Amino acid sequence: MMFCFVRQQVFYSNSYMKKRNRTKPKKVLELPWIDYHVIHSSPGRLRAKIPRLKEDIFYCSNLEKLISCNSSILDYRLNLAASSLVISYNSKDQAKQAFLVYLDGIIRKAALSDLDGNNEPNIVAREEKNLGLPMFALATSLVAIPLELPFFVVGALIVAASGTLWQRVNSNKETPINFDSLDALWLGSQLFSGNLVAGALALNLSQVGENLRQTNIKTIENELYRSLEANVNSPQDQKWSDSIEDTELLRQIKPLAQQSIVPILILTGITTLLTNDLGRSAAWLPLNLGLSLRGITPLAIASSLDKAAQFGVHIPDGKTLEKLAKVDYLLTSADAPQERGENVAWLEDSYLVLAQDGSKIVLDSQNDLAKVEQSIDLAQETISTIYQSIGLVTSLNMSAVFLGVFLGVDPIITVLINAGAAIAGELNSLKLHQRIRTN
Repeated sequence: MMFCFVRQQVFYSNSYMKKRNRTKPKKVLELPWIDYHVIHSSPGRLRAKIPRLKEDIFYCSNLEKLISCNSSILDYRLNLAASSLVISYNSKDQAKQAFLVYLDGIIRKAALSDLDGNNEPNIVAREEKNLGLPMFALATSLVAIPLELPFFVVGALIVAASGTLWQRVNSNKETPINFDSLDALWLGSQLFSGNLVAGALALNLSQVGENLRQTNIKTIENELYRSLEANVNSPQDQKWSDSIEDTELLRQIKPLAQQSIVPILILTGITTLLTNDLGRSAAWLPLNLGLSLRGITPLAIASSLDKAAQFGVHIPDGKTLEKLAKVDYLLTSADAPQERGENVAWLEDSYLVLAQDGSKIVLDSQNDLAKVEQSIDLAQETISTIYQSIGLVTSLNMSAVFLGVFLGVDPIITVLINAGAAIAGELNSLKLHQRIRTN
């Protein structure tokens, strides 16, 4: 009730300022209305639901800047997928009601494109990439021959539609050539060979896949947020599912995938010399495991964390899930100091402690062995599913290479196979989530 009163008070105050501004020069900063509500509030801590967080990356950046300027704020966490903001502040410096008024101000001020108030409110910028230009490029390439459109015009349109690809190529500063560089080389080879439809089709399928991937991850993370709220009494300051991409598996496979880039380029060059067919030799370039890992591992990990939360277990991140999958022995808390093997875990009140690094998994009830065993089985199944998905994608990519290089199949066919491989791998990773929804 206190919060409702504060919001009404601020609202009427703003209305009054607007009336006065009609007869005076505009000097008072008018803040836009932002939809939000406080889920929980206590002295020194509050949590707010702000739907705009998952829609506008510029708004999120502005809000973080404003929060960081307040020395009374001890800690904060933004969960974009769940559209939530958690703040811990010094209740001795600011009373609860005063902080709620301050919160209302910064939530609304963050919507301004200029935090000094000189510009109009920011327009919502969604993370999903627009398919308009890639689809227009594909449609143009399909009618280019019947309408006798100039080659350079259609080619330039396809290059313009590949802006997202070039952004990814330039965003990686660690290595001169990355996985996305191979895709860029493939696109260039198709345009040089006159395969306009294949190039435009690949751009569209890649963007559709990326949008679907992000949508699925956001959906799972939102379900995970609700499951943790309902079923697990977990620490609210912990970053739920923020590290689904930071896993030991990815750290092991990414260097191997990176090392495969140079052999792929060598094979491409040799095939070009032997066949004098750039379109055929370019079939080697999509054979890179790095791109398929973008969706396979995060989707499987997020699905598993959501499943665990539904039966009352909070696994904080992907790394902890991997360690849990290796557990072979469960000990009592009393036995823990005597034996600490790598694959050992023990119960400690409402926690399962992993001996590997002391990581803690939160249980909704004390010493629940059944849930612990269920969690271990789930973790092992998740790792197995990831390897299955990687094997599926790799085998399909290899078949596309064989068809393109050795049989000279039309690049459009290999594009469809490679795109289908990525989708098949991600669907296999999502099978756990599908079972969650049907249970």
